[in-house]
Amino acid sequence: MRKLKQGVEQQIVELYRRDIGMQEILKQGNIGNTTLYRILLRNKVKKRTPSPKIISKTCFQCDQLFNGKESMVRFRKFCSKSCADSFKTGKTLRDFFGEEKAKNVTETARKRAKTNPNLKKFEKGVIPWNKGWGKGSYFSPKATENIRKGQLKVAEWRRGKTPEEVYGVEGAKIWRQKQREKMIRTYEEGKIKQANTKPERILKEALINAGLKEGEDFIHQFTFGNYVYDFAFPKYRELLEVHGDWWHANPAKYPHDPKTKMQWIDGTLGASDFKEKSLHLIQIKNIERDKKKWVFALENGWKCGFVWESDVCNTHNLKGIINGVKRTLQKTQ
Repeated sequence: MRKLKQGVEQQIVELYRRDIGMQEILKQGNIGNTTLYRILLRNKVKKRTPSPKIISKTCFQCDQLFNGKESMVRFRKFCSKSCADSFKTGKTLRDFFGEEKAKNVTETARKRAKTNPNLKKFEKGVIPWNKGWGKGSYFSPKATENIRKGQLKVAEWRRGKTPEEVYGVEGAKIWRQKQREKMIRTYEEGKIKQANTKPERILKEALINAGLKEGEDFIHQFTFGNYVYDFAFPKYRELLEVHGDWWHANPAKYPHDPKTKMQWIDGTLGASDFKEKSLHLIQIKNIERDKKKWVFALENGWKCGFVWESDVCNTHNLKGIINGVKRTLQKTQ
């Protein structure tokens, strides 16, 4: 920026404060917009905002004057909505446009209606395609039916495919993150179903197929004290919990320090590139509750174990879990 003569800068600031026009200031100081901005910034002068231009117009209906900002009133013809509604009530196109223009508008609409079925509402006896949209459903019944057909086609295409096959590797990560956030919101609102989850149903079916009878050999959703355990074997005083990988922070998928509850997310342990973040509050809360349930069971003479969701949903690992349950029950007989 070129140097100004001594006292010129103060003169420019004084002119600006006296609300002299911008063009006049630039001309007297022989400077540009950028230089003026820097001078004002350096002298801590607030930039003035031009006051909006107020204009007056006459209402078409009541003939009263109404004022407002030019940008807001420029295209208005009525002072209020009630005036606009009363002006339009009972009037035809001829009243608004005149005989010739109204005829042209009608003819143009009829020509377009031949290629666009949505515009046939101008013809007598034809039900408008959007009739009843303001009552309940946004879409017409026919549009709703078409949308449903499209949804079913997408569902059929996605059936049996993994998120990676549908969205790609990166897209699947984003999809899973969104699903997890949605689940957390539902959980925090108290709307999520916390009992009889899918892994529990799989394990329950496997126990029955292994020859164990529900109600005799095991109880599903066993209430004990102030806690509810997923599976109980009363004859053997054994309890079994099915832990969700995310909800209970499976160390195989979410490695973390049990003491600090800090999750390792990147880098090498102990190195400068090591990164970590805290587990989610829901995960920490579930881990603490699991400890209390385990201690409560031991204090009352019961043994408590747990299995992970990823193992239950894996056919090979599920067989190992069932065999492990059988061996444990045989030892305690």
